[in-house]
Amino acid sequence: MKAEWLARYRFVRFQVLFALLITTIVVQPVLHTIGLSGRLLDAFLVASLLAAGFGGLGLGRGIAILVLVLLFVASRLLAVTRDAAGIATTASDAAVALASVLAAIAALREALRDGPVTRERLYAAIDVYLLAGVAFGLTYHGLSRMQPGALVAAGSTVPLGIETAIYFSFVTLATLGYGDVVPATPIARSLAICEAVGALLFVAVLIARLVSLQSRSRP
Repeated sequence: MKAEWLARYRFVRFQVLFALLITTIVVQPVLHTIGLSGRLLDAFLVASLLAAGFGGLGLGRGIAILVLVLLFVASRLLAVTRDAAGIATTASDAAVALASVLAAIAALREALRDGPVTRERLYAAIDVYLLAGVAFGLTYHGLSRMQPGALVAAGSTVPLGIETAIYFSFVTLATLGYGDVVPATPIARSLAICEAVGALLFVAVLIARLVSLQSRSRP
């Protein structure tokens, strides 16, 4: 029964991951407004990465994601129970960012592999985009804690909250550039450039690849 459930899940795993990531992004500002962003946002992130860890990503990659999720949970608990909030929070951000990168690699392989263009493949391509935004957002969050003033929001050098960091990441990913959050150090600027250029290249390559696959799959 368990093996049958996992086999079925493999055919919808990227759709489930997409639903969880979209929920995380949409619900996050609501949670922040009502003062519940911390723990519930962590829960959404863990659920998203667990969804990515199960379902045929490869044994090694799946185990690595699960280990990083456990490290994330342990770091968050350490930040709450011990006087090491800065180090533990940075470690947990790094763990989730790495897990997001591993999940994005698996989704990218699914999106670009040979074969007909299916719904699951399209969801995998979108998941790559969303996972990149989350990974960069967590990286910005950790950088702003390690190097105060690396990212300046509304003229303040106070470390960014996780919500603001993820917001800035997706604004950069979409190359919108509102200017309310500004990278102020060479490292932060380099990260922002890599994210923006990488997003443009990804979309261009993805469209070309999917069009090519769709053309080949026609009789």
